Amino acid sequence: MNKDETTALIITSAVKSIPEIRKNMHAVSKVSEDSNFIEDTLKNIKIFSGIDNFVIVHDFKIDSIYSKIHNENLNKIKEKYNFNLFNSPSCMAMPSQLTASNAFKLGISKISSKYFLFWEHDHLFINKV
Repeated sequence: MNKDETTALIITSAVKSIPEIRKNMHAVSKVSEDSNFIEDTLKNIKIFSGIDNFVIVHDFKIDSIYSKIHNENLNKIKEKYNFNLFNSPSCMAMPSQLTASNAFKLGISKISSKYFLFWEHDHLFINKV
């Protein structure tokens, strides 16, 4: 794998709907309240993999204040880290399996590099790859 031919694809969300567990059940990601968590993830990927090309897709729940705040935080750091940000609009009534799949498909369609690394928005490397 050539790091210069690789894009890191990150799907992120601040809140998700989990109707398969209980109807109208929602979970708010505690890390999304911290605007630094995406920055920490980007820095970690750069340090441990050398990848410097990022596509971030926000599974943007248009009816959630948490999602709106998360989107504002993403837009604040977008230029600092030079990543491509795309919103995949959804709403709290939609199951997260569906909205995450839609966000993933959108992200895939925006990648033009030979390779991509699909990465969770709150996972970190502990060793160089």
